[in-house]
Amino acid sequence: MDEVSPAEEEQPEANSEGFQFISFNDPKNMSSSSSLSLIRRHAMKQIGKSRRRPRAHRKLELVLDAQKMQTHASPHIPKSWWLGAGPMDPFVKYPIDLGSKERELVTLIFNKEIRSQLALRDAWFSVGLSDTATFLLVLANSALVMDSVRHGGRDPEESADALQYQTRAIRYTNSKLGGLIVVPTDEMIGNVTGLMCYNVILGKYDAWVMHRNGLISMVQLVGGVERIALNVQLRLTISWVEIQGAFALDLECAFPLPAQWEQYSHPIADHQETLLPLKLCEAWTVKWPRSQDWLDVYRDLFLFSRQTFFDTLGGIQSPHSGGWTNAIMQRLLAMRPLRNNSSPGSNAEEACRVASLIYLAPIWRKFGVFPVRSIVLVSKLRSLLSSHRVDWTGLESLHLWVLYMGYVESSGEDREWFVSELDAWSVRYGLESWDLVQQCVRTILWIDNVFGAPDNLKSP
Repeated sequence: MDEVSPAEEEQPEANSEGFQFISFNDPKNMSSSSSLSLIRRHAMKQIGKSRRRPRAHRKLELVLDAQKMQTHASPHIPKSWWLGAGPMDPFVKYPIDLGSKERELVTLIFNKEIRSQLALRDAWFSVGLSDTATFLLVLANSALVMDSVRHGGRDPEESADALQYQTRAIRYTNSKLGGLIVVPTDEMIGNVTGLMCYNVILGKYDAWVMHRNGLISMVQLVGGVERIALNVQLRLTISWVEIQGAFALDLECAFPLPAQWEQYSHPIADHQETLLPLKLCEAWTVKWPRSQDWLDVYRDLFLFSRQTFFDTLGGIQSPHSGGWTNAIMQRLLAMRPLRNNSSPGSNAEEACRVASLIYLAPIWRKFGVFPVRSIVLVSKLRSLLSSHRVDWTGLESLHLWVLYMGYVESSGEDREWFVSELDAWSVRYGLESWDLVQQCVRTILWIDNVFGAPDNLKSP
C-alpha cells in the first residue's frame, strides 16, 4: 500500500466548503431516529475534524555499528551471520520457506556453543543453499545432530525429522529428473554429498561406499574433478564428505587434495624446526632406510602440533585454522607400506601410520568434526602389533607412543589389551612409573588440552 503524506491525509473533502444535501425517497422517514442520527453525524463531521490534535509522526532510526559488531563476533562464525538477530541471517534467501522447526535446525548449525557442525561449514552450507534437495539434506543432517544433542551427546540415531527431510530430498530429486538420464549437474552432485554426510553421521558406511562410488561416476561424467574445481565450495565439500568416511574405514581417497588443502600440507618454516626430535629421525633412517614415507609426514605433523594450542575456554590457535589436519590425514591414508612387501621396516611404518591417524582423531573433534569414529583404526593397530613383531630398539619412546595412541581411542577388550602392552613394555624399557611413560610419549607427538596436561593425565 502506498504511503500518504501528512498534508494529504488532513485535507478536507472537495465539497466541504459548500452545502451538502441529504435526500430521502419517503419524507415520512425524516423524523425517524436513524435519519436524525445520520443528519447529526454528517453535520458534526467537520467540527469533529477541527477539534482533533495533529498526529505525531514518529521516525525510526536504525544505527548499525559494523565495527562494534565485528569486534564481538566469534572468530569461528562468518561475520555475515552477525547482521541479524542471532545466528539466523534474515537476508539469506533459502531454497524453501522456513518454519519454526527449520529455523531451529539452521540455528543449531551456527550455534557457538554446540560446535558439532563447525568444520567446513562455509563450504557445505553454501552448497546447500544452491538447491532445494541439497538444503533438505542439510536440514536432515542437522536433525541427526539435534538428536545427539538432546540425548547427551551420544551417537546420533535416525530421528523422524531427519528421515522426513531425507525422504523429501530424494522425492524432490526424482520428480525433477522424471526418469531421464542426464549429465549430472552441480546440484545433483551436491545432493550426493548430502547423502554421504547423512551416512557418515549415522555410521552407515556401506551406504556411504555406495554413494561415494556414485559420486566418482558422476564426477567422471562431467569431465573430471578439474571441472568441479571451478565451483570451489562444491569441490571442497566433495573432499570433505569423502575424507570423513575414508578416515573411519582407513581407505585411500579417490579424489586428490583440493588446491585449497594442498597449501596446508607442509608447515611454514620457522624456528621450531630446531625442536624436531633429530635423534628419532636419525635412528629411524639408520634402522629402516627404505621406509621413509611416514618419517616425511611425521616431521610436518610434529611441527603442526607444536604450532597448535587449545585453551580451556575453547580458544584455538593453529596454522590454517586447523586445515592442516585434512591434508596430513589424506597423505597418511594414501600411504600403504604393506602393499608390496612385509618387512620389519614396512611393519613399523604401517604401525606408525595407523597410530598417526588415531592421533588426529581427538584433534579433529576439537576442530568441530562430528562424529569421529576410530574403531576400525584401533582394531587394525591391535591386530598389526599382535601379529607382526618389530624390534623397536633405539626407538623405545616411539613404540610406547604407538601403544598409547591405541589406548587413548580404545574401549572394552581393546583398551585392556593396550593397557597390558603398555605395562609390560614400560617395565621392559626400565620405566618404573607412569610419569616417566608419559614423558616419553610427549616427546613424540602431543598437544595439551587434547590428550591432557602432565598434571591431569591418569594412569591406565
